[in-house]
Amino acid sequence: MAVVVSLFASLVVLAGAVRSAPPAAAQQLSLPVTVNQMMVDDPTRWTPARGYIPAHPGRSLRTLVFYPSVGGPYPLIVFAHGYNITPEDYGALLGAIAAAGYVVAAPEFPISSSGLPGPPGRYDLAEQPGDLSAVMSAVFWADLDPTSFLNGRVIGGPVGVMGHSDGGLTAAAISLNSATLDPRVGATAVLSGGEFYISGGSWGPFNSGPLLVVHGDSDPIDGVWNGQQVFDEAASPKAFLHVVGGGHISPYIDPGLQPDLVRGSIAAFFDANLRHDVSGLSRLDVNGNQWGLTYLVGSDFPPNPIGAFEGTSPTWARETMVSGWALDPDTTGPIQIYAFVDGVLTTIGTADRNRPDIAVAYPGFGPGHGFSFAVPLAAGSHQVCLYAINVGGGTVNPGLGCRQVSTENPVGSFDGVAVRGFRGLDATGWAVDPDTGSPIDVHVYVDGRFTGLGRADRNRPDLGALLPAFGPNHGFSVSMSGIAGGTHQVCVYAINVGAGDTNPLLGCRSVVLPGGAPIGGLDPVTATPPSSIRVGGWALDPDTASPIAVNLFVDGGFVKTTTADGDRPEVGTAFPAYGSAHGFSTALDGLSPGSHNVCAYAVNAVDTSADSLLGCGPVTVPGGSPFGSVDSATRVSASSVRVSGWAIDPDTVATDTVRVFVDGVAKSVAAAASSRPDVGTLFPGYGPLRGYSIDVGGLPSGAHTVCVSGIDIPGSAPDQTLGCLAVTL
Repeated sequence: MAVVVSLFASLVVLAGAVRSAPPAAAQQLSLPVTVNQMMVDDPTRWTPARGYIPAHPGRSLRTLVFYPSVGGPYPLIVFAHGYNITPEDYGALLGAIAAAGYVVAAPEFPISSSGLPGPPGRYDLAEQPGDLSAVMSAVFWADLDPTSFLNGRVIGGPVGVMGHSDGGLTAAAISLNSATLDPRVGATAVLSGGEFYISGGSWGPFNSGPLLVVHGDSDPIDGVWNGQQVFDEAASPKAFLHVVGGGHISPYIDPGLQPDLVRGSIAAFFDANLRHDVSGLSRLDVNGNQWGLTYLVGSDFPPNPIGAFEGTSPTWARETMVSGWALDPDTTGPIQIYAFVDGVLTTIGTADRNRPDIAVAYPGFGPGHGFSFAVPLAAGSHQVCLYAINVGGGTVNPGLGCRQVSTENPVGSFDGVAVRGFRGLDATGWAVDPDTGSPIDVHVYVDGRFTGLGRADRNRPDLGALLPAFGPNHGFSVSMSGIAGGTHQVCVYAINVGAGDTNPLLGCRSVVLPGGAPIGGLDPVTATPPSSIRVGGWALDPDTASPIAVNLFVDGGFVKTTTADGDRPEVGTAFPAYGSAHGFSTALDGLSPGSHNVCAYAVNAVDTSADSLLGCGPVTVPGGSPFGSVDSATRVSASSVRVSGWAIDPDTVATDTVRVFVDGVAKSVAAAASSRPDVGTLFPGYGPLRGYSIDVGGLPSGAHTVCVSGIDIPGSAPDQTLGCLAVTL
C-alpha cells in the first residue's frame, strides 16, 4: 500500500491527448430477431372518438414486439410511431435495434395510427406518453408470466425510449416534460421530433438519463430546428446526430450505408447507456462522424473512466477498507484509484483485483478491475471520497462516490426493502459498532417517522468473511405493518453504543406499496330479453386480496351492489399477488325498453369516499311492437296458399302469435314456434323457435294479397304488419 500525503485538497491530473482504439472484442451484436404482438389494456384512461367510433373508457394498444430469438434477458426499449403510420412501417429500424440485443415494444396509438378505422388525428398526442408508460408496465408483467412469449426475456432495469416524428415528440415528453416524465426511463432517442405544449408541464433540463437527438438537415416535415430545440433544452449528457441531406423518415427505414450508420449510432447510444457497454461511445463516435453522411455535434459523452465505490468496512485499527471497481474505456489494464479523506489525498490504490462479474458486464476488458484497499483514518468521523484516474482520451477523473466513515460510530448497509403482504415492509441489511462485538439496534423511519426497531443479531455468513474481527451475527431484518399504500421513503439508522458521536444513516430506499383507489374495468353491457341487461367486468383494491363490492348505476340512479369474486384468469396473470377471483357478472332486471347508460363503481375497501369509476357503457333494452318477416307465399292447391316467415315480440321470450290476412280479411291465427336457426343466430336472446308456416284454404281463383301481422303479447302495443306478398291461384 502506498500512502501519499498531499498539501492540496483538489485532485489535479491532466488527461492524455492520444486516444487508443476500442477493444476489438467489443462489437455491436447482430442476433436473430423474432416479431410477435401483444395487447396492452389500460383501464384507467379514456380513448377519444375517432370517426364513427365513439369515445370509450380504457385504452387498448396493439403492441408489436421485436426481440432476439436467442439468449437473454435483454433491456427494454419502447418505440413511439409517427402520425398517420403504423409500427410495422418501422420494421427495418426496430429489427436492427432488437438485433443489437434489445426487446423493442412498439404500441399502435389509437388515434394517430393509419392502421385503424376512421381518419387519424393528432388531438390525442398528450395521451401517448401515458401509453408508453402502460406498455413498459405490461412488458415487465409479461416477463414474469410463464405463459407469455416474453417470459424471462426482459431485464427489469432502466428503460430506453425511442420515437419518430410525432412519436419523437412523445419520446421527448416522457423523458423531458415534468407533466409526463417517467422515472423508469434511462436513455432516450428522439428521431426527427420536437416539443409540444402539455398542460401543467415544463420542458427540461431534467431529462431521465442521457439523450440522443437524430435529425435530417433536409427534413421537409419537421425542420432540423425542432430537434435542435429538444437538444438545447435537455440536460447533459446529450448528443445531436445530423444526417447530411436526410429527409423525414428515410434515414431510419431505408436500405443503404447512411441508414445503416444512423441505426448503428442509435444502437451504440443505447449500448453505452442501458447496457453500460464501454465500446458504445466509441461506436457512436465512429458511426456519427462519417464524411458526407453523418456528423455528431454537441456530444458530451467522453470516454472517461467508469466504476463504483461499493462500500466500506471497519477494522479494529484506525482505518477503513474501501472496495469497488473501475476501468477506463481506453485500456484493458488496471487504473489507479485516489482516496481523499476530508478533501486530502491520503492513499492510492489500484483496481486490479479479480472481478468476474465485471468481465461479464464489460466483455473485452477482463476481470482484473476490482479494488479493495485500506485507508488510514484519525479518530472521529470523516468523509472518504474515491476518484478513478483517467489514462486515455477522457477529460476528467470522475468521482466514484463519497462515504461518511467513523472510527467510533457504527457502520453497515441498508441492503433493501421488500413489500410484505398488502400493508407490510421488511427492511434488511447489517450493522456493527467498532466499539463492541455485540449486536446493536437499528431504527427504521418511513417518510421521516420512526416506524420499526430491530436488532442486528442475525447470522450473515458473508459478514464473517468481510469482517472477521466482528463475526457473522450482525444482520438485521425489521418488519413493519400498517403502512398505507403509495410511494414511501424508508431510511435505516444504526444506533451507537460506544464512543461515537452519532447514529449514522445506513441509507434510504424508495418503495411502492400497493394501495390507493381500486382499479378494474367494465366489459361491454349486453341486453338479455325481455327486460334485463347483463353487466360484467373486474375490480380489485390494491389494499387487499379479498373480493370487493361493485355498485351499479343505470341512468344515474343506484340499482344494485354485486361482489367482484368471479374467476378472471387474465386478472390473476396481470396481478399475481391478488389472484384471479376479482370478476363480476350480474343481471339487472325490470328495465324499460329503450337506451340506457350503465356505470360501475368499485367500492374502496379502506376509504368508502374514494370509490373508483370502472367505466360506463350504453345498452338498448328491446321493447315495443313485434317484428319479423314474411318470407314467402306459395300456391299449394287450387284454393289454398302457404305463407312462411318468422316473428318476435321484443317484450317477452315467449312464442309470438301471428295473424294471416288475405285481401284484408283475417283468415288464420297461429304460433310462430317452428325452428329457424338463422333467426336464433341473429337474435340469440330469443332463440330459434320463431318461425311460422301456415296454410290458408277456401280461396277463390285469381290474384290475392297475403299479409301477416305479429300480435303483441302483453297487449300494450298495436299489432305490427310483418309484410305482404302477392299470390295467384
